[in-house]
Amino acid sequence: MKPLLVGDRIRLPPFEPADVQGVFAYASSPLVTRYLEWEPHRSLADSARFIETCRRRVSDGCISLAIEHLGSGTILGGGELRIVDAVHRIGEIGYA
Repeated sequence: MKPLLVGDRIRLPPFEPADVQGVFAYASSPLVTRYLEWEPHRSLADSARFIETCRRRVSDGCISLAIEHLGSGTILGGGELRIVDAVHRIGEIGYA
């Protein structure tokens, strides 16, 4: 799957299993996850499960994307587009 968006400095591709180290780098920080609905990742296995969950939820109307630095390929964070109510055309955007 191609990136959803490419800018001058970042791109937003879907998470891939190979992103596990990058996801763990940001998702293990209590400062990053302070206001999120999930706890900091404690292991690479947590990050691998997170990536797999993100990839499965596409069929539920949820798109999770990595926030990747274009020059280095470093995963800086993640974002999510979620359909909350299709009938009333309500969605949510979240990011870390």
